[in-house]
Amino acid sequence: MEAAETVNSIVTIAVTLGIGTIGFFLKRAFTLLDDCATKAEFKECENDVKDLSDNAVKKEAVAEIKARMDKLEGGIEFLKENSIRKDEFVRLFTRLENKIDRLS
Repeated sequence: MEAAETVNSIVTIAVTLGIGTIGFFLKRAFTLLDDCATKAEFKECENDVKDLSDNAVKKEAVAEIKARMDKLEGGIEFLKENSIRKDEFVRLFTRLENKIDRLS
C-alpha cells in the first residue's frame, strides 16, 4: 500500500505543479494583453486628449467670464434701481394725458 500512496502523492504534486504552471502563464498572458490593450487605447485616446486640452476652458478665461458676469449683474441692478416698470409708465402717461385734456 505504501507504493500506492507514494504514487498518489506524486500524481497530486504533479497535477498541482501543472495547474500552478498553467495559471502562471495564463496570468502572464493576460497581463501582457492588458498592457497592450492599455497602450493601444492610450494611443487611440491621445488625439482625443489633445482635442480636449485644446477646447478646455483655461483658468484665465474663467476669471474673465466671471468678471464680465459681475459687470452684467451690476448693470442689471442699476437698471432695476433707475428704471420704471410698464405699469408705472402707463399710470404716469395716463395722468399726463388727463392733465393735457383738462388744459384743452
